[in-house]
Amino acid sequence: MEIVSMPIYDIECERCHKVIEVIESVKSNNKRRCPKCGGRMKRIITLGRANDNLIDAPWIKSVLNVVAKGADATIADQIFAANPTRKNYKGWMKSRGLRPLEPGEGPSKPKGPDMEKIGKEMWEKDVRRRAMNVTGNFGTIKE
Repeated sequence: MEIVSMPIYDIECERCHKVIEVIESVKSNNKRRCPKCGGRMKRIITLGRANDNLIDAPWIKSVLNVVAKGADATIADQIFAANPTRKNYKGWMKSRGLRPLEPGEGPSKPKGPDMEKIGKEMWEKDVRRRAMNVTGNFGTIKE
């Protein structure tokens, strides 16, 4: 069994210049038509993506807005604030008991009101409102 390599090529329409990626054999005879205008497509040479794993994400610096500062800052806060890298971000998150949101997971909703407590308070207020207070001097009862 022969394993056939199927590289990804960029092809460009000669008429409207739309560029798309296709997976096809090296030996493929490219006779594709543009999905946009129907023009003839030709392979073009493009640069591959550079490895940018060593560059920290630009959003990491925005996390510094919520990191504790001054007397409230922990060691992890100070380390992350001094050097905001992915490694220090993970350490800071762990020290705070936080975790990133999973894909599709929204922010947690605040706790709703304690309906049992509210019901009890309303019942107690209603009892006090309906209570009948009898005061005064009614004298003594004789038999």
